[in-house]
Amino acid sequence: MTAGGNRGALGDELTSVGPVRLRLYLLNGVRSAPRFMERLQETLAGELRALGFAVSAVVLFPYDDWSRRLLPQVREVRFDIMLPYRRYERSIGGSRALADLDADRSHAEAAAGERPVRELTVLVGHSAGGVAAVHAAGLLLAREGGPPIPVVMIGSPKCRIPEPLREAVLYVQAERSSGTAGVGRAKGSAGRTSDPVCRIGSFGGWAKGSGRLLPGWRSDRHAPSARAAVRIIGGHADYFRDRAPYEGEGGRTNMDETLAAVLPWLEARLAERLT
Repeated sequence: MTAGGNRGALGDELTSVGPVRLRLYLLNGVRSAPRFMERLQETLAGELRALGFAVSAVVLFPYDDWSRRLLPQVREVRFDIMLPYRRYERSIGGSRALADLDADRSHAEAAAGERPVRELTVLVGHSAGGVAAVHAAGLLLAREGGPPIPVVMIGSPKCRIPEPLREAVLYVQAERSSGTAGVGRAKGSAGRTSDPVCRIGSFGGWAKGSGRLLPGWRSDRHAPSARAAVRIIGGHADYFRDRAPYEGEGGRTNMDETLAAVLPWLEARLAERLT
């Protein structure tokens, strides 16, 4: 796979603004193996370097890895999923992720002695790591302002996305064979998921519609603006498989399918932040 989409526009922007460091953080979910996201880290970082960014990629464990007991991690994730977006400061996974981001930034600045001309941050979370990524992005926005950092949720439970973050979040889920795959706007872009984790939580909320006296329930009330459905072989743990037997038509692997949904959207968001 090669980076596409806005590659030309991004190349022009990068040439005009000078050195741009991209800090890529990959957030694991519950009870993840220590190297679970390693291939995604290598592949996605390579794609972004091909666009012209100076990329540093770090894998985070906001709920810890498989060395910690399952039940405490599940309890923390359940708390975070149910958390109102006005109370993100109470987020367990989001607060840990933000602390890790701050520590990584401080360490990098101390080692380099100075910051590059421009610096961008991207969060990519798998499973519950997607919820922690949204919360960390919300906490960072509240603290620093500016445009929200791009967040990609892959195979994640649903949680309420605050309005300022919705244009900066992409939600990716594995879909059954019926329906249309690809990135779309919030309404109707992803059908019935084959990933059971994606059925946890909700984007729904009460909203007053036109011609109604009382509020009605809307399943997409707090949804991100972009959602994508991908056809992969396997299930929740298999989005990043990059070899047989996780190959479909034309030898395209699960990793190919996942990045085909993520990269064009991500390139567009990065191009916006360079203008």
